[in-house]
Amino acid sequence: MTAQQLTCPLLLVRSISLDFGFLRGGERQISAVLTQKQTDDTYFWYRPFELAEFRSSEGDLVNEFCKELEALLIYETRIVQRKGWLFWHFRCEYHAGNAWENVYSHSALRTSNWNLPHIEGRIRVYHSGLIADKLDQKNL
Repeated sequence: MTAQQLTCPLLLVRSISLDFGFLRGGERQISAVLTQKQTDDTYFWYRPFELAEFRSSEGDLVNEFCKELEALLIYETRIVQRKGWLFWHFRCEYHAGNAWENVYSHSALRTSNWNLPHIEGRIRVYHSGLIADKLDQKNL
């Protein structure tokens, strides 16, 4: 059986929207999509949830998925795209209290053929407001 991605797009807000879903076979994923994207295959921020990261504990994986998804829904979020010498860097954060809390960061080699959003300069910050009021995790 091949893995099929199931996604549920959320409300589009400001410059980014969030899609969340999971692959059959255990991998869940949260990804952000630019509302002004150039094409459907534009490379942008994502957060994979792989079972190996949680020492093969499906329960821990599900709990972390729900916790991070809730934070992205109820807080202001931002994604920072940075151009380095060798890599493109993407970092997603949410604003809780007076501080920005990191959700997940990843990088992509600049010499690859990824379709990346064009940025002027070295850094671009994308913002999204809160999407929902305080949620109960069991409702996710």
